[in-house]
Amino acid sequence: MSFPRNRSTTATLTAPPGLPPTATPATPSTTLANDLPIALRKGKRSCTAHPLAHSLSFKHHSPNYRAFVVSLLSVSIPNTYCEALKHPEWKMAMDEEMSALILRGTWELVEVHPNTDIVACRWVFTLKFWADGTLEQYKARLVAKGFTQTYGVDYFETFFPVACLNSIRILFSLAVNLSWPMYQMDIKNAFLYGDLNETVYMDQPPGYVAQGRKQRMVCKLKKAIYGLKQSPRAWLDKFC
Repeated sequence: MSFPRNRSTTATLTAPPGLPPTATPATPSTTLANDLPIALRKGKRSCTAHPLAHSLSFKHHSPNYRAFVVSLLSVSIPNTYCEALKHPEWKMAMDEEMSALILRGTWELVEVHPNTDIVACRWVFTLKFWADGTLEQYKARLVAKGFTQTYGVDYFETFFPVACLNSIRILFSLAVNLSWPMYQMDIKNAFLYGDLNETVYMDQPPGYVAQGRKQRMVCKLKKAIYGLKQSPRAWLDKFC
C-alpha cells in the first residue's frame, strides 16, 4: 500500500478585480548586517545624510550671543597638565592657583611611609566670561580626587546642609517688591578657609613637585580643598 508523497506548494496572493496587484514582500538582506564586525554593528551609525550640525544658523541671535559663542569656540580648554603647559595663559593660571594655596598655608610637605594612604590630585581648567561674552580670565584649580579616599581613615562625616531653592526665591521676591539693594560677590578659593580635623595626605601638584632626601614627599593637608569629601562640612564648621 502506497501513500502519495507530500509536494511543496507555494501560495500566491492575487488581488481582487479592480485593485492593483499585491507587491511581493522583500526578503531582508542579512548578509550586510551579519557579515560586519561586531564593533561596526554595535557602534554609532549615521541616521541621516544631513546632520543638524551642518544646518545651524546664528542669524536670529543677537550680536552679543554670537560673540559669546565665537569666544567659546576660539579658545580650547586643556584636559591635562601637559596640554596646559603649551600655552602661557594656562601656565600663568596655575601659578596663581599655587600662590593662593601657599598663601593660605594649605599644606606642609612631609615624608611618609610607602604604605600610607595618599589621595591623588589633578588640575582642572575652565574659562570665565563676562556677561557680554568676552573672556574674563583663565582659571586653573587644583582638585583632590575624593574617590581615592577611605572612610574611617582620611574622612568621616560629610553631611553639609544646603539652602532651599524656594527660600532663595522668596528673598529675591522680597528684594524686588521692597526695592532692596542686592549684591553679588564671589569668594576665591572658598574651601581654603575650612580647617581639616582629619589627617589627609595628598600627592604634590603635577608640575610643582619637590624632591625629598630619602623618601617620597607628599602634602599633609591643613585646609580643605576642592574635591575632598569633607570639604563642604569643614567650610561650614569654620563659619557656623
